[in-house]
Amino acid sequence: MKRNHIFKDHLEKLFVIFLSIISSNITLAQPLQRGHIKGFITDSNSGESLSGVSIYDSVSNEGGISNNTGYFSLFVKPNTIVAFSHIGYRQITILVKKDTSLQITLTPVLQDIKEVNILGSSSINRYRPGGMLSFSTENLKHLPVFLGERDIIKTMALMPGITQGNEGTVGLFVRGGGADQNLFLVDNTPVYNTAHLFGFMSVFNSDAIKGVDFYKGFFPARFGGKLSSVVDITMKEGNNQSPSTEIGIGLINSRLLLEGPLRLTKKLRGSYLIAARGAYPGIFTLPGVLAYKLNKANNFFTYWMYDVLAKISINITQNDKLLLSTYRSYDYWLTRQKDTPEIRYSYGLNWGNQTVSLRYHRLVFTNLFLSTNVYYSHYTYQQTINNSEKVNNSFITKDFYTIRPGLKETGLKGIIEYTYNKAVTVRSGVESIFHSYRPTYLETSIRTPSALLEQMQKTFHTPENNLFAEIDWSPIKYLDLQAGYRLNSFSRYTLSDPRLSVSIPFRKNSSFKLGYSKSSQFIHLLSQNAVGLPNDIWVPSTNSIPPQRAAQYALSINHKIGNSIELSVEGYFKKLTQQIDYQSTTSILSAVGQSWENLIVQGGIGRAYGLEFFINKPKGKLTGWLAYTLAYNKRKFDGINSGNWYFANYDRRHTINLVSSYSFSRRLHAGANWQFYTGSPITIPVAIIQPVFGSRPQFVYGNRNNFRLPSYHRLDVSISWEKEIHKKRLRKSMWSIGVYNAYNRANPYYIDTSLIYKHDGSDPYGYYGKIIGIKSHLSQVSVVPILPYLSYEIKLN
Repeated sequence: MKRNHIFKDHLEKLFVIFLSIISSNITLAQPLQRGHIKGFITDSNSGESLSGVSIYDSVSNEGGISNNTGYFSLFVKPNTIVAFSHIGYRQITILVKKDTSLQITLTPVLQDIKEVNILGSSSINRYRPGGMLSFSTENLKHLPVFLGERDIIKTMALMPGITQGNEGTVGLFVRGGGADQNLFLVDNTPVYNTAHLFGFMSVFNSDAIKGVDFYKGFFPARFGGKLSSVVDITMKEGNNQSPSTEIGIGLINSRLLLEGPLRLTKKLRGSYLIAARGAYPGIFTLPGVLAYKLNKANNFFTYWMYDVLAKISINITQNDKLLLSTYRSYDYWLTRQKDTPEIRYSYGLNWGNQTVSLRYHRLVFTNLFLSTNVYYSHYTYQQTINNSEKVNNSFITKDFYTIRPGLKETGLKGIIEYTYNKAVTVRSGVESIFHSYRPTYLETSIRTPSALLEQMQKTFHTPENNLFAEIDWSPIKYLDLQAGYRLNSFSRYTLSDPRLSVSIPFRKNSSFKLGYSKSSQFIHLLSQNAVGLPNDIWVPSTNSIPPQRAAQYALSINHKIGNSIELSVEGYFKKLTQQIDYQSTTSILSAVGQSWENLIVQGGIGRAYGLEFFINKPKGKLTGWLAYTLAYNKRKFDGINSGNWYFANYDRRHTINLVSSYSFSRRLHAGANWQFYTGSPITIPVAIIQPVFGSRPQFVYGNRNNFRLPSYHRLDVSISWEKEIHKKRLRKSMWSIGVYNAYNRANPYYIDTSLIYKHDGSDPYGYYGKIIGIKSHLSQVSVVPILPYLSYEIKLN
């Protein structure tokens, strides 16, 4: 407690000094000698707002970037030429003579083959904090993908400091953090499950994504609730100039994108967007379903999935915009089996997300911008086991077991952004969230004590309130500061998260960046994904389970060689406290009747540190990047591994990602990815207890994560061909053909432990007799062989 008071005293003194310096800067700024330009930037063809546009002052060699609503604000001297540039758009310049409001439109251009860009991020940009990357799905369409489906999450996993879980899955592990420690926002609304197809495909439809900002080092104070990263996804608003249709057809999945203008009144106009995807591997299992129903097969399985996004954007006035969006994703798996002609068994699994968001943006004054968001997010998961018995020529349910955990969240968030001059921009806001957690909602025909059933059906309701403030300040030409402070209140916990980023540009194309972020997480994920099944159980911090905490320190050196090569080296150290984990060989789904709080070990600490090397060539015929990460990730719990340090589940010493794309012409492109990473640690038995009087053998486990899987590596290749169907109507098509895991590497998905019995030989065939010995056998299970794919896309305007 004394330490907290000392920290607060120092913090108050720091802010007093900080405010006095700003006040001094304000006194010297003399705003009347400068022109203030502000406004919004949009695409001339679609009317979409453009984020990440560079605004450059040719006199002071300074500038800024537009935010995710397309809004910008910049102070310049009178009679200054200001340039607006963005990847894939024609640059424009304007002469600023005085204060003015602007509506800037940038025109897309058919880039010359020498100016193709594969990655729209700039690690050298002085206005971006260290560890931040920006992605545009349009710039990634020629890279190899899984089953022809572009996936922004899998592309992010090709960057330094980021790894994935099991083969093909979309879970991200960022700088030693867990999969639950990433904040995924879709139009400022959190999404809690990111997996389709058992993790082989993410729930984010790349056709509808406008851009992604990814933070893995410094987190702005407006983001909170997670420890490792922020994935801020902005969806398209829809074409407000003309209707457009895009169709994509693959071997097991298809997608559709509809967008166009809305004319509500003569003055009230906007746009709409509908994006839908579906996967239908269930079609290929239909023969098995029919055979089962005709009593010609003893089992079958089927799987379906879909996701739908609908969005409306309304321009109320030149300075007011209203956006309403809703999103739904759903996965369904069913398997049935006949144990005997009279007994049948079925297992069902489904999960999904549902969100609704209403956002309002307003330019209140010339340099004051307001953004508000009201949202609802719901994650559901259901697992059902059903045993049926034949009675009077019909099957009736004998026993059933259903567990339906879930999470609901309703939130309100408001942010104001004030630009005083070219040196100072301030943001502040408030966030209020109401959480409803349902860790284990159990329904069963098995006789269960009413008190236990009531406990298993308990729902937790918890409010959360947060205040935050940020400042971007450039006191001198070669120094940029981004400071933030976030105050979190969750149930009985009140925690503070200070953040600071320092950028020191030197020379013309180089910069040195430092970052510090303190983060708090009030929600925990209990999951065991040994074979990739999504059994995610979200639980809140309680009186006995405190929030997780993390502090990260990072530094980077960035350098740009000409206009074609970007280099960066970044080091980080992350300290984690109040971590949780399952007790050995337990899970919330298998331990029916026990409170989840009794199944976990808490109070763990973690250490994650490493070096990241990144070489990026974003322009030219040959584009791509090389990313290498050297990382260490450890955990320590009093109740695990005898209280000793052990390597965390996703500790991977070396990770290499080589990504390339070559453009033979404007129409013909080829791409290739090669991935390598050290196998992750797992826990395997070290001994077997012999069975006594007919009991089953028991495994004896040693140290936690005492074995490491074989290294993983894979090559993917693709070729895409674009064709212009109708030039005047801008109709285009694209064929893509590729191979996933081109050299058919048998990468480990999980390790299976089996028992081999040794008999005394009394049975001549060696199958029976007295057991005189038992030994265990480890076998690697691989599930993804070489997979060719073919897809076709068409755009109709």
